Amino acid sequence: MTHMDLSNLGQSEQAQQEEQPPAIEGYVLIDDLPPGTSGEQLMRDRMRAANPGWDSISVMLVVDERDGNPIRFMNAGVALVGNYGMLQWSDMPARQRFVPSKTHNTDREGRIFFRHATGVMVPLYATLKAPISLVYEAIDELLVTKKRPSCVDWELMRE
Repeated sequence: MTHMDLSNLGQSEQAQQEEQPPAIEGYVLIDDLPPGTSGEQLMRDRMRAANPGWDSISVMLVVDERDGNPIRFMNAGVALVGNYGMLQWSDMPARQRFVPSKTHNTDREGRIFFRHATGVMVPLYATLKAPISLVYEAIDELLVTKKRPSCVDWELMRE
């Protein structure tokens, strides 16, 4: 026999939402961003807010979530030293992940490193690498359309 959790019975939906744990650092719900936010400004602001001395950051830009879990999102990162970025589109219901195609990145061997908003330096596959200008353009498009950016030539990620 299963038991229902009745601990919040009678509480308003707002009170229940206020009790939810805070969002994981590094996640950005795009609907929470002010209109007119640019990709470049967003990434620079996130980097400065995390630590003004950092020269790279990666952020998950969440389009849709279900029960507090991101289901459609784009990971974006910028590395100011080296002047490159990274992109990955994830569609969890379809169980698909996409990376920039070889037209954007011919250097696909090894690893690239980005600092997560929590401060941890994360090694990523070089297949995620993209020109920094394309990262900013993809974020700009995502914020307007809320869809996988068409300015990027995507390919299915091989795991």
